[in-house]
Amino acid sequence: SVQLPSDQRAEPLGLRLYRQAIRRLADSDWLRGRLPPSVAHLLREAANPSRRRARRHPCRIRPISRISRRRWHQSTVAGDGGQLLKSCWPVRQTEGLFLPLFPVDERRQHRYDRETHLGDGAFGRVYRVRDTEHTGSHYALKLLRKSNILDGDGVRQLQDEVSIQRLCGHHPFIVGCLDFWQNRTHIFLLSSYYGNGELFQRLKYFTAELTRLYVAELAIALDFLHNAGIIYRDLKSENLLLDDRFHLKLIDFGLSRWLSVGSYTRTFCGTIQYMAPELLRGDPYGHAVDWWALGVLACRMYTGQYPNVDAMQYLS
Repeated sequence: SVQLPSDQRAEPLGLRLYRQAIRRLADSDWLRGRLPPSVAHLLREAANPSRRRARRHPCRIRPISRISRRRWHQSTVAGDGGQLLKSCWPVRQTEGLFLPLFPVDERRQHRYDRETHLGDGAFGRVYRVRDTEHTGSHYALKLLRKSNILDGDGVRQLQDEVSIQRLCGHHPFIVGCLDFWQNRTHIFLLSSYYGNGELFQRLKYFTAELTRLYVAELAIALDFLHNAGIIYRDLKSENLLLDDRFHLKLIDFGLSRWLSVGSYTRTFCGTIQYMAPELLRGDPYGHAVDWWALGVLACRMYTGQYPNVDAMQYLS
Protein backbone atom coordinates (compact mmCIF):
# COMPACT_ATOMS: atom_id res chain seq x y z
CA SER A 1 0.00 0.00 0.00
CA VAL A 2 1.06 3.59 -0.67
CA GLN A 3 0.27 6.47 1.71
CA LEU A 4 -0.20 9.77 -0.10
CA PRO A 5 0.82 13.14 1.40
CA SER A 6 -1.83 14.89 3.47
CA ASP A 7 -2.53 17.52 0.79
CA GLN A 8 -3.19 14.83 -1.84
CA ARG A 9 -5.31 12.29 0.09
CA ALA A 10 -8.62 13.99 -0.76
CA GLU A 11 -7.59 14.73 -4.35
CA PRO A 12 -9.06 12.44 -7.04
CA LEU A 13 -6.58 10.19 -8.82
CA GLY A 14 -7.58 11.41 -12.28
CA LEU A 15 -7.07 15.07 -11.36
CA ARG A 16 -3.69 14.32 -9.86
CA LEU A 17 -2.55 12.48 -13.00
CA TYR A 18 -3.85 15.35 -15.15
CA ARG A 19 -1.81 17.92 -13.19
CA GLN A 20 1.31 15.78 -13.40
CA ALA A 21 0.93 15.55 -17.19
CA ILE A 22 0.40 19.31 -17.51
CA ARG A 23 3.44 19.99 -15.32
CA ARG A 24 5.60 17.74 -17.48
CA LEU A 25 4.41 19.51 -20.63
CA ALA A 26 5.11 22.95 -19.07
CA ASP A 27 8.65 21.82 -18.16
CA SER A 28 9.37 20.53 -21.66
CA ASP A 29 11.73 22.91 -23.48
CA TRP A 30 10.97 21.31 -26.83
CA LEU A 31 7.22 22.00 -26.49
CA ARG A 32 7.62 25.53 -25.12
CA GLY A 33 9.79 26.46 -28.08
CA ARG A 34 7.02 25.49 -30.53
CA LEU A 35 4.02 27.07 -28.77
CA PRO A 36 2.91 30.71 -29.01
CA PRO A 37 3.91 32.80 -25.94
CA SER A 38 0.31 33.25 -24.80
CA VAL A 39 -0.36 29.47 -24.93
CA ALA A 40 2.89 28.73 -23.08
CA HIS A 41 1.89 31.23 -20.39
CA LEU A 42 -1.50 29.57 -19.93
CA LEU A 43 0.18 26.19 -19.74
CA ARG A 44 2.47 27.40 -16.92
CA GLU A 45 -0.50 28.88 -15.08
CA ALA A 46 -2.38 25.57 -15.30
CA ALA A 47 0.67 23.67 -14.05
CA ASN A 48 1.06 25.97 -11.01
CA PRO A 49 -2.39 26.98 -9.77
CA SER A 50 -1.01 28.11 -6.38
CA ARG A 51 1.09 30.80 -8.09
CA ARG A 52 -2.00 32.05 -9.91
CA ARG A 53 -3.93 32.32 -6.65
CA ALA A 54 -1.08 34.22 -5.00
CA ARG A 55 -1.16 36.88 -7.73
CA ARG A 56 -4.73 37.68 -6.87
CA HIS A 57 -3.50 38.89 -3.48
CA PRO A 58 -0.43 41.08 -4.04
CA CYS A 59 -0.39 42.02 -0.34
CA ARG A 60 0.86 38.49 0.44
CA ILE A 61 3.91 39.10 -1.74
CA ARG A 62 4.80 42.66 -0.68
CA PRO A 63 3.64 43.98 2.68
CA ILE A 64 1.53 47.13 2.41
CA SER A 65 3.52 48.73 5.21
CA ARG A 66 6.58 49.18 2.96
CA ILE A 67 4.53 50.92 0.29
CA SER A 68 2.81 53.08 2.90
CA ARG A 69 6.11 54.00 4.56
CA ARG A 70 7.51 55.27 1.26
CA ARG A 71 4.43 57.34 0.48
CA TRP A 72 4.34 58.70 4.02
CA HIS A 73 7.99 59.74 3.74
CA GLN A 74 7.37 61.50 0.43
CA SER A 75 4.29 63.35 1.72
CA THR A 76 5.94 64.58 4.94
CA VAL A 77 9.68 65.00 4.38
CA ALA A 78 9.87 65.75 0.68
CA GLY A 79 6.64 67.72 0.57
CA ASP A 80 5.54 70.98 2.16
CA GLY A 81 5.60 70.73 5.96
CA GLY A 82 2.45 72.84 6.25
CA GLN A 83 0.25 70.39 4.34
CA LEU A 84 -1.68 67.57 5.92
CA LEU A 85 -0.55 64.00 5.63
CA LYS A 86 -1.73 61.86 2.74
CA SER A 87 -0.69 58.53 4.20
CA CYS A 88 -1.99 55.07 3.45
CA TRP A 89 -2.99 54.24 7.04
CA PRO A 90 -5.18 56.26 9.43
CA VAL A 91 -3.20 59.10 11.03
CA ARG A 92 -4.85 61.92 12.95
CA GLN A 93 -4.41 65.32 11.38
CA THR A 94 -3.17 66.78 14.67
CA GLU A 95 -0.45 64.11 14.75
CA GLY A 96 0.44 64.28 11.07
CA LEU A 97 1.18 68.01 11.26
CA PHE A 98 4.04 67.35 13.72
CA LEU A 99 5.44 64.22 12.06
CA PRO A 100 8.12 63.04 11.49
CA LEU A 101 10.00 65.28 13.96
CA PHE A 102 7.82 64.42 16.97
CA PRO A 103 7.24 60.67 17.40
CA VAL A 104 3.83 59.58 18.68
CA ASP A 105 3.92 58.01 22.15
CA GLU A 106 0.86 57.81 24.38
CA ARG A 107 2.63 56.25 27.38
CA ARG A 108 5.96 58.04 27.72
CA GLN A 109 4.47 60.89 29.76
CA HIS A 110 3.50 58.47 32.55
CA ARG A 111 7.17 57.80 33.15
CA TYR A 112 7.54 61.29 34.66
CA ASP A 113 5.81 62.37 37.85
CA ARG A 114 4.83 66.06 37.98
CA GLU A 115 5.96 67.76 41.18
CA THR A 116 6.02 71.56 40.77
CA HIS A 117 4.57 74.08 38.33
CA LEU A 118 7.48 76.25 37.18
CA GLY A 119 5.85 78.69 34.78
CA ASP A 120 3.58 79.37 31.82
CA GLY A 121 4.37 80.05 28.19
CA ALA A 122 2.55 81.12 25.07
CA PHE A 123 1.39 77.58 24.22
CA GLY A 124 1.53 75.67 27.50
CA ARG A 125 3.10 75.13 30.91
CA VAL A 126 6.43 74.01 32.37
CA TYR A 127 6.68 71.52 35.25
CA ARG A 128 9.44 70.05 37.35
CA VAL A 129 9.14 66.28 36.95
CA ARG A 130 10.90 63.23 38.33
CA ASP A 131 11.85 60.15 36.36
CA THR A 132 10.06 57.34 38.22
CA GLU A 133 11.29 54.42 36.08
CA HIS A 134 15.04 54.77 35.71
CA THR A 135 17.28 57.34 37.41
CA GLY A 136 14.88 59.25 39.66
CA SER A 137 16.45 62.52 38.45
CA HIS A 138 14.57 65.79 38.06
CA TYR A 139 13.85 67.41 34.71
CA ALA A 140 11.92 70.32 33.29
CA LEU A 141 8.99 69.18 31.13
CA LYS A 142 7.22 71.65 28.85
CA LEU A 143 3.64 70.68 27.94
CA LEU A 144 2.33 72.45 24.86
CA ARG A 145 -1.31 72.10 23.90
CA LYS A 146 -1.74 71.40 20.19
CA SER A 147 -4.87 73.50 19.91
CA ASN A 148 -2.94 76.57 21.11
CA ILE A 149 -0.11 75.89 18.68
CA LEU A 150 -2.49 75.55 15.73
CA ASP A 151 -4.49 78.64 16.73
CA GLY A 152 -1.29 80.67 16.90
CA ASP A 153 0.11 79.19 13.66
CA GLY A 154 3.16 78.05 15.60
CA VAL A 155 3.97 74.67 14.03
CA ARG A 156 7.00 75.99 12.13
CA GLN A 157 8.08 77.99 15.16
CA LEU A 158 7.98 74.91 17.37
CA GLN A 159 9.93 72.84 14.85
CA ASP A 160 12.63 75.53 14.69
CA GLU A 161 12.80 75.66 18.49
CA VAL A 162 13.41 71.93 18.83
CA SER A 163 15.87 71.69 15.95
CA ILE A 164 17.90 74.64 17.30
CA GLN A 165 18.08 73.20 20.81
CA ARG A 166 19.10 69.81 19.43
CA LEU A 167 21.90 71.43 17.42
CA CYS A 168 23.18 73.84 20.08
CA GLY A 169 22.40 71.97 23.31
CA HIS A 170 25.99 70.82 23.74
CA HIS A 171 27.14 74.41 24.41
CA PRO A 172 28.03 74.99 28.10
CA PHE A 173 25.78 78.07 28.38
CA ILE A 174 22.76 76.74 26.44
CA VAL A 175 20.11 74.32 27.70
CA GLY A 176 19.49 71.51 25.23
CA CYS A 177 16.39 69.46 24.54
CA LEU A 178 16.90 65.94 25.90
CA ASP A 179 13.72 64.35 24.53
CA PHE A 180 10.53 65.31 22.72
CA TRP A 181 7.38 63.50 21.62
CA GLN A 182 3.65 63.96 21.10
CA ASN A 183 0.39 62.33 22.04
CA ARG A 184 -3.13 63.02 20.86
CA THR A 185 -3.45 66.49 22.43
CA HIS A 186 -0.02 67.71 23.58
CA ILE A 187 3.61 68.20 22.57
CA PHE A 188 6.23 67.33 25.22
CA LEU A 189 9.71 68.87 25.48
CA LEU A 190 12.09 67.50 28.12
CA SER A 191 15.18 69.41 29.25
CA SER A 192 17.55 69.56 32.22
CA TYR A 193 16.34 71.10 35.46
CA TYR A 194 18.38 73.73 37.35
CA GLY A 195 17.34 74.31 40.94
CA ASN A 196 18.88 77.77 41.44
CA GLY A 197 16.14 79.34 39.34
CA GLU A 198 16.15 82.54 37.31
CA LEU A 199 18.95 85.08 37.41
CA PHE A 200 17.22 87.99 39.18
CA GLN A 201 15.24 85.76 41.50
CA ARG A 202 18.39 84.25 42.96
CA LEU A 203 20.70 87.28 42.90
CA LYS A 204 19.62 90.78 43.89
CA TYR A 205 22.94 92.64 43.73
CA PHE A 206 25.72 92.34 41.16
CA THR A 207 29.27 93.51 41.58
CA ALA A 208 31.27 94.83 38.64
CA GLU A 209 33.26 91.58 38.44
CA LEU A 210 30.11 89.44 38.48
CA THR A 211 28.49 91.63 35.84
CA ARG A 212 31.51 91.27 33.56
CA LEU A 213 31.48 87.50 34.05
CA TYR A 214 27.82 87.09 33.15
CA VAL A 215 28.04 89.48 30.20
CA ALA A 216 31.02 87.50 28.88
CA GLU A 217 29.15 84.18 29.22
CA LEU A 218 26.14 85.56 27.36
CA ALA A 219 28.36 87.08 24.67
CA ILE A 220 29.98 83.68 24.10
CA ALA A 221 26.55 82.03 23.81
CA LEU A 222 25.18 84.68 21.42
CA ASP A 223 28.28 84.58 19.25
CA PHE A 224 27.96 80.81 19.04
CA LEU A 225 24.31 81.09 17.95
CA HIS A 226 25.01 83.78 15.36
CA ASN A 227 27.86 81.79 13.81
CA ALA A 228 25.48 78.81 13.58
CA GLY A 229 23.00 80.96 11.61
CA ILE A 230 20.53 81.55 14.47
CA ILE A 231 18.97 84.75 15.82
CA TYR A 232 17.72 84.48 19.40
CA ARG A 233 15.40 87.56 19.73
CA ASP A 234 14.25 86.88 23.31
CA LEU A 235 17.18 87.69 25.60
CA LYS A 236 15.83 88.73 29.01
CA SER A 237 16.33 87.86 32.67
CA GLU A 238 13.43 85.37 32.71
CA ASN A 239 15.24 83.23 30.12
CA LEU A 240 18.46 82.97 32.14
CA LEU A 241 18.89 80.18 34.68
CA LEU A 242 21.70 79.49 37.14
CA ASP A 243 23.22 76.02 37.33
CA ASP A 244 24.71 74.38 40.42
CA ARG A 245 27.93 76.43 40.04
CA PHE A 246 26.03 79.68 39.38
CA HIS A 247 26.91 79.86 35.69
CA LEU A 248 24.28 81.12 33.25
CA LYS A 249 22.12 78.85 31.10
CA LEU A 250 20.13 80.22 28.16
CA ILE A 251 16.64 78.71 27.78
CA ASP A 252 13.42 79.13 25.75
CA PHE A 253 14.18 79.27 22.03
CA GLY A 254 10.53 79.81 21.11
CA LEU A 255 11.25 83.07 19.23
CA SER A 256 14.53 81.93 17.69
CA ARG A 257 14.79 81.23 14.00
CA TRP A 258 17.36 80.35 11.37
CA LEU A 259 18.98 83.49 9.95
CA SER A 260 22.33 83.48 8.17
CA VAL A 261 24.97 86.11 8.89
CA GLY A 262 24.23 89.32 7.02
CA SER A 263 20.54 88.53 6.44
CA TYR A 264 17.54 90.44 7.79
CA THR A 265 14.02 89.72 8.95
CA ARG A 266 10.97 91.84 9.86
CA THR A 267 8.98 89.76 12.38
CA PHE A 268 7.86 91.90 15.33
CA CYS A 269 8.51 89.86 18.49
CA GLY A 270 10.26 90.01 21.83
CA THR A 271 9.94 91.97 25.09
CA ILE A 272 9.47 95.75 24.83
CA GLN A 273 12.16 96.69 27.36
CA TYR A 274 14.79 94.70 25.46
CA MET A 275 13.81 95.57 21.88
CA ALA A 276 16.22 97.45 19.65
CA PRO A 277 15.06 100.71 17.97
CA GLU A 278 14.98 99.21 14.46
CA LEU A 279 12.78 96.38 15.70
CA LEU A 280 10.38 98.82 17.39
CA ARG A 281 10.18 100.93 14.22
CA GLY A 282 9.29 97.89 12.11
CA ASP A 283 12.46 98.13 10.01
CA PRO A 284 14.40 95.05 8.82
CA TYR A 285 16.80 93.85 11.49
CA GLY A 286 19.52 91.25 11.93
CA HIS A 287 21.62 89.69 14.66
CA ALA A 288 22.44 93.11 16.14
CA VAL A 289 19.14 93.13 18.08
CA ASP A 290 20.56 90.39 20.34
CA TRP A 291 23.55 92.59 21.22
CA TRP A 292 21.21 95.48 22.05
CA ALA A 293 19.29 93.21 24.43
CA LEU A 294 22.59 92.14 26.02
CA GLY A 295 23.44 95.81 26.64
CA VAL A 296 20.05 96.36 28.29
CA LEU A 297 20.60 93.33 30.50
CA ALA A 298 24.12 94.50 31.45
CA CYS A 299 22.75 97.93 32.41
CA ARG A 300 20.08 96.34 34.55
CA MET A 301 22.61 94.10 36.34
CA TYR A 302 25.04 96.94 37.04
CA THR A 303 22.61 99.73 37.93
CA GLY A 304 19.46 97.81 38.90
CA GLN A 305 17.42 99.76 36.32
CA TYR A 306 16.59 99.67 32.64
CA PRO A 307 18.34 102.16 30.33
CA ASN A 308 16.74 105.59 30.12
CA VAL A 309 15.18 104.94 26.71
CA ASP A 310 11.53 105.61 25.96
CA ALA A 311 10.34 102.74 23.77
CA MET A 312 7.00 104.45 23.08
CA GLN A 313 8.64 107.06 20.86
CA TYR A 314 9.64 104.31 18.43
CA LEU A 315 6.27 102.59 18.59
CA SER A 316 4.45 105.81 17.71
